Amino acid sequence: ARRVGEGAEGAGEARLGMRYPFKFFETAPFPGLNGKTAAGQYKSQALIEKQKMRLYYGNIKDKQFKALVREARRLTKSNPSDMLMRLLETRFDTVLYRTGFVSSVRQAQKWIGSRQVFVNGDAAPFKGKLLMPGDVITIRPSFAEQAAKEALNVAMKRKAYGIGASWCVDSPYGMLPYLEINREGLSAILVRHPNRAELRALCSAMFFPYIMNANLSPGLAMANYRK
Repeated sequence: ARRVGEGAEGAGEARLGMRYPFKFFETAPFPGLNGKTAAGQYKSQALIEKQKMRLYYGNIKDKQFKALVREARRLTKSNPSDMLMRLLETRFDTVLYRTGFVSSVRQAQKWIGSRQVFVNGDAAPFKGKLLMPGDVITIRPSFAEQAAKEALNVAMKRKAYGIGASWCVDSPYGMLPYLEINREGLSAILVRHPNRAELRALCSAMFFPYIMNANLSPGLAMANYRK
């Protein structure tokens, strides 16, 4: 599977604008959907929503995203879309991004890949590692000064945007109560799994620093894959 932005000429992803991935987050109807049947529009919109989520969560490969969809369906029959969000939000790279220490999921992945971030005291290079309640994220001591500068830079950007530490504008869940963050010590604890209300609020979380409301639709994204 190609990464977002790498669609070949003539491929479905290229026709849907994969070379301009931020178009996926526009509120206006996506170009190319007019004139299609209802079923065709639904299929195209489902593909768009899948690509939005892949991009939002660090440009996840399609194979990895499909595996998460299957796992979400295996774990629950009642609310698989909420479970998919929980799996995505408890990935190591996503949690590090949510701490506000880094400016993007891609930067979180780089820190993880270079073994600058620990989980429970051990360097964990696997960016897709699913964290469990009680897991502690810390920064390698030799990297702490650089990490502190980046965290301050991120905080200043967020202040300039007028959003502070919140992820969801006008939502009581924007402060992510399931995370305990020590900004001075550059550490964080996943206290518990996010609940349904928090997960659904995170569907409208910002795609910092690009989009104020990502407007994710996990249920529609999952429609790309057969049950």
